[in-house]
Amino acid sequence: MTTEHVPWHDPRRDDTERTVTARIRTHDAANRRHRALDDAFHLLSLPTADPFAPARRLALIARLMARSGRRVGAAHHADLARRALPLGGGREAVRITDVLHRVEDECVARVGPGAPAGSDRPRRPRVTGLSAPTGYALGRAREALLWLDSTVETSRFTTRWPRTVMLREARDSARLDGLPVALVELLHQALYRAHPTHVDSDLSPYLYGVQGPTPPTPAPEPGMPTTLVLTHMRRLVNPQATPAARHAQRLGLVADAVHDGLLTRPVLPITGRLADHAETFRHLADAATTKAGTDGFVRFLAEGIIAACHHEIALVDALPGLYDRLAGRLPHNPGRFQRRVLADLVAHPVTSGPDLVRRHNTTSRTAFNTITAFRDAGILLPHGTTKYGRTVYCPAALELVHHHDTTGRP
Repeated sequence: MTTEHVPWHDPRRDDTERTVTARIRTHDAANRRHRALDDAFHLLSLPTADPFAPARRLALIARLMARSGRRVGAAHHADLARRALPLGGGREAVRITDVLHRVEDECVARVGPGAPAGSDRPRRPRVTGLSAPTGYALGRAREALLWLDSTVETSRFTTRWPRTVMLREARDSARLDGLPVALVELLHQALYRAHPTHVDSDLSPYLYGVQGPTPPTPAPEPGMPTTLVLTHMRRLVNPQATPAARHAQRLGLVADAVHDGLLTRPVLPITGRLADHAETFRHLADAATTKAGTDGFVRFLAEGIIAACHHEIALVDALPGLYDRLAGRLPHNPGRFQRRVLADLVAHPVTSGPDLVRRHNTTSRTAFNTITAFRDAGILLPHGTTKYGRTVYCPAALELVHHHDTTGRP
């Protein structure tokens, strides 16, 4: 079967051990070991007839964990690799055993004589008043951010997804200020940003920051998010009076995460956590003037980052399935342009004829025919009252985002 007849062909299905290992080496050399570990765990799922492959792959995971300072995980996977070695030995078994010995030596060398476990990791900034559970929550938040970044950057929906996330942030920010607004309405307002007559004055402050594209931002190897969360806490404790200023302050956490290298693009919908727990948020903000209150607020934000990352990873993982279901409604073997438009709609579920013309550099007739075909297939529905350039939206994509936002967030 060729990939032309498949609704969406996942390139990772064609991976071989050699290609995945090459990617792992590239990520490891670039000091992005969370991505290397992501590919290493994917390597375990690849079929193989080599009896030494399971032990070799587990030894690779153990080595990556040892180089990342995760001694417990490295020891666990090294033990699994030894158990997976087939009986009889041989040259390959000796090579894998040598790798496992190097893993043990590296763990011992990183700890050193008399040094506590994990002392080889980057030092956390010493912040007076933060308890040990809060410090652990900040460490988990760092790992969750790096895992979210890896998930989004390996998805085919990377280009359009960050703007949808920022629009969801705008909706949740408006909701936190007491202004209820549907996501489709906010997407409609942002789509016609060139026509001020279509923009509601109440929503215009929240459209700031969601205008242009979101190219990837290269950054150095990230550290702990302690300073980032503390800075964001100070922003939230001392809000300005205008909605535009409050909204800009809430977006500061995502911008700082991109600047510090924890995220490549702004894909963290953290404001939804604040809106879902508005009473707790306001109570902690009022109590943040004391040392105990600061500790509780920082832990609340760190746990919110963790929950938002896990929720967003699940949502991004659900996008390919949505694409396959919608592609099944189209006629057999849809054209390349229709597949590109459908991929855009899955990540950014509102569009119009002029928007397709600008984005894909096509003609108005092609854009109109594509929208008509999608409407006939039940993929798109009209929104708004204007006939020229009428906005159309994908209800299945909006329902997926709404379902995750209301029931999928921990």
